[in-house]
Amino acid sequence: MGFLGGGPGGGRDDGLYLYVQSNKTGEKIRVRINLGNDLTEQFEDVGDNVSHYICHKDVMGNESFEIIRLEVEFDRNRNMVGHTISGGRLISEEEYLADAGSESADDPSD
Repeated sequence: MGFLGGGPGGGRDDGLYLYVQSNKTGEKIRVRINLGNDLTEQFEDVGDNVSHYICHKDVMGNESFEIIRLEVEFDRNRNMVGHTISGGRLISEEEYLADAGSESADDPSD
């Protein structure tokens, strides 16, 4: 039995996985965004209606203490609509997996 039901068969994963590559070291890092907990509501000018969501992640790999700053924007339905990143770049899952023999770090907040 997994801790807090997180073991095998413990339910679906509500995470969105993004992949970044460090400008400094070239290290490829998997980043998990929990769509239920990591998003910050942004409100319309008037009222309590959520207009969209923002997620801020500071990402650090195993090869350097260099921080990659990632900000991801989502619409009100939690669909990713944009991002900004400093210290790295977004890459595809295929690019991340292409160097399976090299060491890559996963986000420890998984």
